[in-house]
Amino acid sequence: ALFDSASTMTFDPRPISGLTGGAHLTTGVDWLMRTSAAVTLFAASSNGTWIEAGRDSILDAATTLNVYTHSSNGGSNVGVSAGRNLVLAVGATVQGTGRGYAGGSGPGAGVLGGFGGSGGGHGGEGGTSYDVGTPGPAAGSVLRPALAGSGSGGASRNQCSGPFSVAGVPGGSAVRLVVGGVANISGVVRMDGSVGQTAYGYVSGCTYGYINSGGGAGGSILLECSKLIGSGTMSAVGGAGSGTGTNGYHGGGGSGGRVAVYSGDMSAWGGSLLVYGGARGGTNADAGGPGTVYLEEASSGRRRLLVDGNSVSSGRWAWLMEPGYTSSQNLTWTFDSIELTRLGNLLLPYAAWSTLLAPSGSLGGDRTSTFYLKGRFNASRSDGLVRSNVYVYGSGGMIDVADPTTLDGVSLRVYGELSQAANVFVTGGTSGKLQVYSSGFTSGLAAGNVRLLGSLSANSSSGVELYSRWVKVDGSVSVQGGASMSVDQTGLGANASDFAALFERDVTVGSAATMTLKVTRVSVGDWLQLNGGSTLTHQPVGLGTQLSGASLSVGGELRLLQLSTLSSYGTNMAASSLLVSNSTLTLDATSYGSAASGR
Repeated sequence: ALFDSASTMTFDPRPISGLTGGAHLTTGVDWLMRTSAAVTLFAASSNGTWIEAGRDSILDAATTLNVYTHSSNGGSNVGVSAGRNLVLAVGATVQGTGRGYAGGSGPGAGVLGGFGGSGGGHGGEGGTSYDVGTPGPAAGSVLRPALAGSGSGGASRNQCSGPFSVAGVPGGSAVRLVVGGVANISGVVRMDGSVGQTAYGYVSGCTYGYINSGGGAGGSILLECSKLIGSGTMSAVGGAGSGTGTNGYHGGGGSGGRVAVYSGDMSAWGGSLLVYGGARGGTNADAGGPGTVYLEEASSGRRRLLVDGNSVSSGRWAWLMEPGYTSSQNLTWTFDSIELTRLGNLLLPYAAWSTLLAPSGSLGGDRTSTFYLKGRFNASRSDGLVRSNVYVYGSGGMIDVADPTTLDGVSLRVYGELSQAANVFVTGGTSGKLQVYSSGFTSGLAAGNVRLLGSLSANSSSGVELYSRWVKVDGSVSVQGGASMSVDQTGLGANASDFAALFERDVTVGSAATMTLKVTRVSVGDWLQLNGGSTLTHQPVGLGTQLSGASLSVGGELRLLQLSTLSSYGTNMAASSLLVSNSTLTLDATSYGSAASGR
C-alpha cells in the first residue's frame, strides 16, 4: 500500500455497526507513506482499528498518521502491525494529541468548576483547580497501557445577563505498535492531552472576567518489537491547565499518560519517553501528576519502571495500578529497578497491593522524588542503596529493607511498618534522614516500638529521628561528621517510666555530631565515646515520680575527648570507668528535687 507525496486518506469505520472484531486495513506487502502524506484513522467502537502490513511499515519525513480513539470507548484504539520492520523517520509523526476522551469524560474525567476545572487523570491524578479540590482520578494499566487520556473539567457561571461556560478539553489518544522485527523510532509518537481553554464573561455579579478549564490527560503508547533503535520521542504528556486572566480562576493540569515497551533488545535506543503532568494554570491550581513508563527487555531480562516529573511541581503522584483489581484484592508487581526523577513521585495506593524488587534490584533516582507506600514494598533482595525518598503510611504501609541499607541523600519516613531492619547507614548531607514516627514500628512489635537488628550509622550532616516509646539497636551506633541523632519520646503517653533507648553495643558520637535523647532510660551495653567537639544530651521526659528511675547506664567506659560535651539531666548515671579529656561533663538533676538523691 503506497501513499504518495502529499496524498491524504481518512478511514472511519465508526458508522458501521456490528464490527465486534474491529476494523482492519491489511496488505500482504509494505505500508509506505511518502513525504507530506497524511492518513487519518478512527477507532471502531470495539477492538479498534488496525493497519496490518505483512512486511514493512515506513513513514517518511514530514508524514503524519493521525489516530483517534473511539469517543465513547477509550480502550478501543488504533494499532499498527508490521510483520518485519517499522520505520518512523525523522520528521514523521504519529499524532494523537487531544484525540482521546472528550472533555469531562473518561474514567479519569476532570470535574466541572464554577471558575476553574480540574485536570483529567490517567497515569496519575489530574491537578485540582481554583474551586475544585477533586482531581481527575488515575486509571489504566502500568504493564499493558491501552486507555486513552480522560478529558478535563470545564467551568460554568450564571451571573448578571445569564450563563456562560468553557468546556473541558480532550485527553490524548491511545496507540499500539506491534513489530515483528526492528522498530526504528526516529520521529515522534505523540499522545498528549490538550491544553486547557478559557472563556470571558460575567464572573461575579456584573463584573467581567475569565474562567478556565483544566488540561486533558496524556494517553497510551504500547510498543512490542524484537529490537528498538532510533533517537525519536514517545510522548504521553498531560495538557497544561488554562490560567488566562488576572482574577486567579486557574485550571488544573492534566496527568501524564502511560507508556510500555516490550523489546528483545533496547541497547541501541537513544530517544525520549515523556509522561510528565501538565503545568497548572496558575498559583491557585495544581499541576497534573506524572504518568508511568514500563520497559521490559528480553535480552537482559530487566523490568524497569520509570517516573519522570520533568521538574513540574505537583501535589499529585503517578499511580501503580492495573484494571480489574479492586483495592482489597492481592496484586504484586516485580521490577528490577524503579527510577524516580525530577519530582516524579509514585504512589502504591492500597494495603493489599505490593511491589517487589528482584535480586540486586534498585530504587534509583536523582533524590528529588518520593515513593509513597500505602501498600507493601519488598526491597529486601535489592542492592540496598536507596536514591529516592520513601514515605510509609500507617494502616497498611510497609517497607522491607535490604541488609545493609544506605539512605544516600534521601529520607525514609515511617508511619507504618519497617520490616527486616538490620544495618542502616544514613549519609548524603542534610537531605539524608531516617525518621520513624510514633505510629511507626518494626515487624513483630507494637506501634511506637522500634528494633534494629544490626548497626545504625549517620554521617555527613545526615540525621536520624526516632519518635518512639521504645528503641533498641542490637549493633553499634555511630554518629559522625556533623550528623545528628535523636530519640524523642515527648508527648507519647503518661507512663514515661516505660520509655527506653537501649543500645546493646558501643556508641560513638564524633566530629561535631550531636545526639539528643529525650527518653527516661538510656542503656549502652559497651563503651560510650564522644570526641571531636560532639555533643550528647540526655533530657528525660515525664513528670515527678516517673523520673525517679531516669538513668544513663554505660556498661563499659565513658570517654569524653577533644572538646566534647555530655549533659545528663536524669537522676542516675553509671559507667564502669570514666575518662574526661579537655571536655565537659554536666550532671544536673536539680529539676527533679529530692529525686537527685538517687544519683
